[in-house]
Amino acid sequence: MLLVSNGKYMFEVGKKANKKEIAQAVHKIFGVDVESVRTNIRPGKTKRLVRQRKTTRTPAKKFAIVTLVKGQRIAGFDDALEIEEGEEE
Repeated sequence: MLLVSNGKYMFEVGKKANKKEIAQAVHKIFGVDVESVRTNIRPGKTKRLVRQRKTTRTPAKKFAIVTLVKGQRIAGFDDALEIEEGEEE
């Protein structure tokens, strides 16, 4: 939620999505102008199943941090931020 207060929003995206596609999708879905997009791939983790004597691996995930033009916001995220701030008081 700290990112939202700075005009940045984080989304989980498909592994093959590039920055231009992500920016176009955010513009089309939410109707906001995108200033920049940063992507990050988090590798999967190995988990041990002790009773079954197996190890499994969780899949890798790709995330995008989208920065909007100053003064624009995405409505659904802002509502969640206001609810959290109200609970802290």
